Amino acid sequence: MAKPIFNKKIHKACKYCEHSSPSSFNDEMICRHKGVTEPDDHCLKYRYDPFKRVPAKQTLDKNYTKEDFSID
Repeated sequence: MAKPIFNKKIHKACKYCEHSSPSSFNDEMICRHKGVTEPDDHCLKYRYDPFKRVPAKQTLDKNYTKEDFSID
């Protein structure tokens, strides 16, 4: 059996579903099956779309030294 590409523990949410799109008026989603929903809701037709997921930003350590930028 092939190893899954995506983590199965991703929280199901309309904001990651291929059947929904964001509303231009507020923070709600428009689903083809349920209509207007909250971004964190989901239904039985949920299907994960990896292109809708935005990775969390990584923070960088701000303790730089001059040696960090030298090529020596």
